[in-house]
Amino acid sequence: MLNQTIDTLDRCQKAGVALDLLISPHYFPDWMIDKYKLRTSRADFFGYTIYAPEGQERLKKFIAHIMPKLKDHPALFSICLSNEPINVEPPSDYSR
Repeated sequence: MLNQTIDTLDRCQKAGVALDLLISPHYFPDWMIDKYKLRTSRADFFGYTIYAPEGQERLKKFIAHIMPKLKDHPALFSICLSNEPINVEPPSDYSR
C-alpha cells in the first residue's frame, strides 16, 4: 500500500496536482479487529470500537510508520484522517 501511495504521489507531482491523502481508520483490517476483539455493533460504517486502546495503538503505529515516508513529498497537500466523520457507537467500558 505504501509503495502504491508513493507512486500515486509521484504521478500527481508529474501532473502538477496536489493530493489530499485519505488514511481513514475505517480501512482497519478484519483480521486485526478479530485478533484484538474490537468488533462491535455500530450505526455507522466502522466495524469496530474506536475507543479500545489496542485499536488506537495500532492506528498510531500505522500513522507513525507511513508519515515519515510521505510527509515531505512535494505533491502531498494534506492528510485527511477521516472523511464524513461520525461516531455512532453504543456506550462501552472503553467509551465511558
